Amino acid sequence: MTLLERARAEGTPLIDGDQVTFVWYGNGAEPAPALIGDFNDWDFEGRGIQLEQVEPDVWAHTMTLPLDAYIEYCYMLAGDERLSDPFNPHMVWNGMDAVNHVFIMPDCEMTDLVARQKGVKRGKITKHSLELGYMGAWSPRDLYLYQPPVDHPVPLVVVWDGPDYLRRAYLANIVDNLIAQERIEPVALALLANGREARMSEYFHNELTISSLVRIVIPFAQKHLNLIDYKDQPGSYGVLGASMGGLMALYTGIRFPFIFGKVISQSGAFDIQEGYEMVIDKLIKQGEGKSIKIWQDVGTLEWLLEGNRKMNRLLRDNGYDVTYREFQGGHNYTMWSDNVWRGLELVFGSKPMDKTELLTKIGQVWDQLQRFVTAHTPAELTEPTDAAGWTAKDHLMHLAVWEGGVVALLNKEDRPAYMGIDQAMWLRHDWDEVNAVIQARYRDVPLEEVLRRHADTHRRLLAQIEALSWDDLQKPYGNYFPAGKEDDSGDAVINRIIGNTIAHYPEHIEWMEAIIQPK
Repeated sequence: MTLLERARAEGTPLIDGDQVTFVWYGNGAEPAPALIGDFNDWDFEGRGIQLEQVEPDVWAHTMTLPLDAYIEYCYMLAGDERLSDPFNPHMVWNGMDAVNHVFIMPDCEMTDLVARQKGVKRGKITKHSLELGYMGAWSPRDLYLYQPPVDHPVPLVVVWDGPDYLRRAYLANIVDNLIAQERIEPVALALLANGREARMSEYFHNELTISSLVRIVIPFAQKHLNLIDYKDQPGSYGVLGASMGGLMALYTGIRFPFIFGKVISQSGAFDIQEGYEMVIDKLIKQGEGKSIKIWQDVGTLEWLLEGNRKMNRLLRDNGYDVTYREFQGGHNYTMWSDNVWRGLELVFGSKPMDKTELLTKIGQVWDQLQRFVTAHTPAELTEPTDAAGWTAKDHLMHLAVWEGGVVALLNKEDRPAYMGIDQAMWLRHDWDEVNAVIQARYRDVPLEEVLRRHADTHRRLLAQIEALSWDDLQKPYGNYFPAGKEDDSGDAVINRIIGNTIAHYPEHIEWMEAIIQPK
């Protein structure tokens, strides 16, 4: 099969292990466009990578990429004219004026926390127009406020470039899901728009920006959200940002640690004043704001990598509490969205759980599920359906299969194979498609067999948890793949257990109740 035939059949780029081949079909037109993307720092000035002609009208270029990378790219003609890759329909807006093509490498495992999940209580988002007066460009300024679905006062997280985090990083969905899974304490969000053309100066160690935040934004948020008082709990608020916003997030925490004791800095612009020491460097060397807790991440394929490495060394050398991570990707909201949950878990993680508490909570939701089953007749569990054709019995089988997948995982067996899902489907991460296959496969299994299978699976899961140490349960999900295959998402395996028991049963009970007793 020729490269062109493969491109038409498989889509592009062609991926063979860590080898990635981009294919362009000229159809009689020359020259071939240049290739620009995360892999070459979006080198517009250097005019990108020139493809080589390999067949009549066919140009190609092969490169080596990390096996777990997420990549954005485009084709470019002279004169900055972008061309679409006709063999790759997967695209994402670049946040400015165009779309990029995207692909993931074979071992790229991206979080499912970005998806709005049924049964998870959602926070309330309101949009406001905030007057900043002389303190900010582009006044009034859009401000989105997120109130979590709880009744008690909560900490606030200020988000620089807030609307982008809301729309492009799906931050509200992530926070909803983390709260529902008890992975973070409930938090509120103040998502403030930037100053457009003034963004660079606004986020570059700008005291006026911080002043407007403390004097205008926080009092406004306190009036409209149910917040704890940072004066009673110093350092309880958080601040989050990416790129210039990542620089500003760290600067905000260092300048006002008694308010913002929790900092999440993503791909911070820490090395843009090349050859000169920045203000933030001097403050860190003086030990300013050393009480803050910091999450810092950056992509290995972006130009800010070395600056972040230097900043991390500076923070550690001066005694700051900083956790650092490098991801295999570039400078974009998809990567920040895929990593921000780690920062939220670090700085706003719920009270540490032990194995006894884990088993207790699993026991509580299991008892809740059993009470639901015994409260309904076999006919109620097997006859009424929802719009998609699911019965309550289908939901019970769904719970059993997914919990069985965790049992297989903890045994270091092939989880998708145990669940009857082929590898290609699993890697698409289309969970609606996976769930439809499971539902169709087990639709005719008798109710008694469904209940017996789930009870047996549940007993095996509890035995596995008992046999594992607490340290084992904190190990990354990838440690439990067959043959030592790694999952560089770094998500602890305990979260897969929680996600398929404590967080899973209640949402399906709610759906089953709706099937049996529709409103």
